Amino acid sequence: LQTLLKSGTEGDYKVIIMEDIMNELIAKKQEKEALAIADQAKKQYPKSPFIENIKNKENQITNPFLTIKYEQQTQNNLPIHFVAEHKNVTDFSLNIYEVKEDFTTLMQYVQNSYNNTFSKVKKNLVRKETFELGNSKDFQIHKTSLEIKPLPSGVYVVEYAVAGSDAKDSNSRQNFYFLVSGNKIIYQTKTDRNQLSNTLKLVNSEN
Repeated sequence: LQTLLKSGTEGDYKVIIMEDIMNELIAKKQEKEALAIADQAKKQYPKSPFIENIKNKENQITNPFLTIKYEQQTQNNLPIHFVAEHKNVTDFSLNIYEVKEDFTTLMQYVQNSYNNTFSKVKKNLVRKETFELGNSKDFQIHKTSLEIKPLPSGVYVVEYAVAGSDAKDSNSRQNFYFLVSGNKIIYQTKTDRNQLSNTLKLVNSEN
């Protein structure tokens, strides 16, 4: 590919070759080198009909990415563990809300977290927590183990966003819900043949 790129025959086909080179470099986790190729393509062929592919590939490397892995139910009055998977993110914040009264809007959100159902949940802000990640600037996805300060028993919804994200940009803001309790409901007996014959049991989360 590099030999073809250096050939004396000019043309848009070289932008396609550059995209292939970027793909090879990304596969080898050489994102910085891939960005250098993108910069070269934009300078040499700014009006090429294929240059948008290069820009899209560049955005895939440089755009911030954040997702949170968490437990649906956790214990009360103990630190709440979660894992942040992130790329190109230095810090982010969590807005933690408690749902105390109208659970109808919460159930609508649980059943369908799209269609702006989160904004309709009747909730009260408990606190905002900010987490520093330290951007390694290597354009790779990292996993960081973090914790939320203890919360009393209750039902909570959380909204999180990369620092500096536009509040109006719904794609940059994500949310989830979880339960905090000293108890848990587990299956005492379970069968796939008849769901109605399953037996549930309330147990102490600690033991």
